Amino acid sequence: MKARVGISILIALVLVNILVYRVVCRWDMTDDKHYTISAPTKQLLGQLDDTLTITILLEGELNPGFTRLKHAASELVDEFSVYVDRKIQSRPLSSSMQQGLDPIVIHERTHKGQMAQTTVYPYAIVEYKGNKRLVNLLHNQRGLSGEENLNRSVESLEYGIVEAIRSLVQTKVEKVAFLEGHGELTERDVYDLTHQLARYYQVDRGVLGQEVGILDDYAAVIIADPQLPFSESDKYIIDQYIMQGGRVLWLVNGVQFSSDYLTTQGFTPIVALDLHISDMLFRYGVRINHGLVQDLQCQLVPVDVSTDSQQPNWQPIPWTYSPLLLTSQQSPITRNVAQLSATMVSAVETVGGEDGIRKEVLLATSSASKITGVPAEINLGLGVDDEQSYRYAYIPVAVSLEGEFSSLYAH
Repeated sequence: MKARVGISILIALVLVNILVYRVVCRWDMTDDKHYTISAPTKQLLGQLDDTLTITILLEGELNPGFTRLKHAASELVDEFSVYVDRKIQSRPLSSSMQQGLDPIVIHERTHKGQMAQTTVYPYAIVEYKGNKRLVNLLHNQRGLSGEENLNRSVESLEYGIVEAIRSLVQTKVEKVAFLEGHGELTERDVYDLTHQLARYYQVDRGVLGQEVGILDDYAAVIIADPQLPFSESDKYIIDQYIMQGGRVLWLVNGVQFSSDYLTTQGFTPIVALDLHISDMLFRYGVRINHGLVQDLQCQLVPVDVSTDSQQPNWQPIPWTYSPLLLTSQQSPITRNVAQLSATMVSAVETVGGEDGIRKEVLLATSSASKITGVPAEINLGLGVDDEQSYRYAYIPVAVSLEGEFSSLYAH
């Protein structure tokens, strides 16, 4: 029986770096520090050894929303300059900068009730050492109003501009690795992720072998949906990589099921998936539960409800095993990310108490959830059962762990 998971348990293991930064004289009074540039951004800006030029293309008769976006972008650039010893400069906007760019056409009513049309170029041009990057400042998401999209765009300014700066400054190409040998997702399965990572990293794939330290040259290691147990040798190599400051992205599920059988037959049994890594993860501070979460806040899936095989009747039904997960706005990993769609997800819980490890929930279910234990059978045609049984709230399904970890093989 083979299983594939849409979104599984995410555990980022990162050693703490202690950094010292200069102080900027601008206070952020928001609870989640939306408008304070992050420590990694300050570190990146401090590495600049040449002039950085940032040009904001938002000009002309802008409505209040785009005017606020322009002011926020300009203020962000001004704050950047505090950390780069005045190496940031701007230059006058010219019409040639807009050539080849796709404008945004805004249709709105004037105060006289007439329809007006405005052309906006929501971009910034970032230049460094003769190279340039174009940044789209507007992040539109379907289903959100214009005001909501502009708010999200303001909150995403730092990420977008810093991503462009990083790509210009980066001289050494770091490496990341997808592990193989335990039934992980194939290269085809993770093509979209690999494509995005390849913009900044050298992406490798391979089995571990027997050499301790084989992972030491990698900035991060990704273990994507393994289905076969890990040997003690493999666990030891991964453990020692983490002890040296390595970062591991665990995409692991607590159950095994057959997505093919679920699609063709309408049901699948689920059993516990034992990868022999429970002791390892427990030592680091987390436990993956053998079960699946169900959530009333979920996707709709088409199901044939007809009793006549010759006349199918496809109707959308709530599929509680595909929750729409809530994202943490406190973590830079998930801040400003909308709800995430998942399929067949296990719960995760942190353990260890006061062990010096920073534990942060990244993704959780809604306020109406429950857990199906194993062994059990998942039936596509059942729909939503008794809503009163969904009495759990905000079950974590993804966490990050950061700190100085104890080795599983310490003694």
